[in-house]
Formats: sequence, C-alpha cells, structure tokens
Amino acid sequence: MLAPKYRFSPKTTLYANVSRSDGDQVFTSSPDPGLLSLSKAVDSDPVFVVRRAYRVDATADVFELGDSIAISGNTTLDIGLQHFNIATSGGKYDGTELRVSWLYRFK
Repeated sequence: MLAPKYRFSPKTTLYANVSRSDGDQVFTSSPDPGLLSLSKAVDSDPVFVVRRAYRVDATADVFELGDSIAISGNTTLDIGLQHFNIATSGGKYDGTELRVSWLYRFK
C-alpha cells in the first residue's frame, strides 16, 4: 500500500492511496448460478437475507484521491474519489465511487 499525504494548510490535507490485494475477495449479490462455478464458498448473507455472499480468488487494485478539511477541533469533512479494478478467473469488474463523510471525534 502506498498512501502519501500533503498538507496544504493546517486545516486541509490532500491524500492518495494505492493498494493491491491478491487472494480471497468476498462480495454479496443476488443469487446467481453463474457465480457458483467461480466461487470457493457461497453462503447466505446475514445482513441482506435475500442475497448470497460469494468468496472468489481475485486481484483487486484500488486508487483513491481525497481531501480532508478540518471544520473545527473535533469535526472534519472528508471528500474522496475511489476507483477499483477487480479481476477473477471469470472476468473483470471496475467502478468508481464518490464518498463524502462528516467525521466527529468525541472528546
């Protein structure tokens, strides 16, 4: 994992993360017979009852760029963009997610 950070000011920090994980990946999906042959294990998802949890052998590359902005001594606004590429023996999947988080630290 590579995770550089650059502080523009005492209240603003730009960050980037690059990571690769190789091995078992677990994801949930609606029941799909096509996923059975790719999966090392399948089970009911305990949170999303009508979905199944699948474990597959995969390589996942994740790239993230974000900005953390201090609002006060105990609150921060975090905005990030994450792109991921996941490859399994059965195909590839990629996507991009925008994340906006309000963080509050209890004192």
